[in-house]
Amino acid sequence: GSYTLQIQDVTSENADYEIATRVLVPNPMGGLNVPGSIDGDLNDYAIDIYTYSAGSDGSVRAEVTSDRTPQNTDMDGILMIYNPAGGLVAVNDDVDAMTVDPGVMYDQVNGTTYWVVIDAYSMDVMGPNTYTFASELQ
Repeated sequence: GSYTLQIQDVTSENADYEIATRVLVPNPMGGLNVPGSIDGDLNDYAIDIYTYSAGSDGSVRAEVTSDRTPQNTDMDGILMIYNPAGGLVAVNDDVDAMTVDPGVMYDQVNGTTYWVVIDAYSMDVMGPNTYTFASELQ
């Protein structure tokens, strides 16, 4: 559908605003296997989106590991898992205080299609901004 967003600035008569939006479209490169892994990159500054259909009930541990060569690579990833209704199942941007790589644990339901969304808060403009998504059943 189409939507109209109206913004009104009550503090000024002549304020200009710009709203940036991104359309989320499943990755045309194909699906994802969970458990499994896939390599990707965010060098085009797009969001990478994959889908997969759960083959069984169970708990999933998934993480995104950024390529840290050269050592100064600055990709700060975020990992989001959505259900078919668009509900956020899991999200993380830093596994712990020692890394900026994201990781999540969530329960999947057999036959359900999930969307795996990989984005970044910041990236190194010189690259490589590459990552590995890995998942396993617990």
